[in-house]
Amino acid sequence: MNKKIYLLLSLVFIFVFQTFAYATLQVTVDPASINLGSFNLNDDTRDLPRDRTIRVICTTDQGNPWELKINLESLLANLDNPSAVIPETNFWWYGFRTNGTGSLVTTDQDFSLERVVYTSSPLEGNGEVIVEVKFRIKIPNSTQSGNYGTRVLFTIVETA
Repeated sequence: MNKKIYLLLSLVFIFVFQTFAYATLQVTVDPASINLGSFNLNDDTRDLPRDRTIRVICTTDQGNPWELKINLESLLANLDNPSAVIPETNFWWYGFRTNGTGSLVTTDQDFSLERVVYTSSPLEGNGEVIVEVKFRIKIPNSTQSGNYGTRVLFTIVETA
């Protein structure tokens, strides 16, 4: 009998300011929530979501360098039985592409801690940069069937 695992993500953004001027530092995530689909035990699936990317639009007007960070709010948990989880070391993200000139992390990174997705170049202190992200998941053989969900947090931080 095949067990089915369904993954639902909510995507959230946070702003962190280090200057007290009237800064505009904004992150917009599109889409705000997504269903990654259904999976079987031992599936190791890359390029999620399959039909699009997660677009993170970063806007600033202060001329300062910044970083975009990513983290999970909580473990990827079964919505009916929150003690059943998929470990953060079985759930990865990677930068897919950007229109920016800064540094994009394009290798698989797990969610065991907050990590930098993108570091702006000195020329990107003003304007808009789009960072596109995808996910990878490996479903452990011991995973309980059901619907799983979590929130993915995107944080933009000025670094100067």
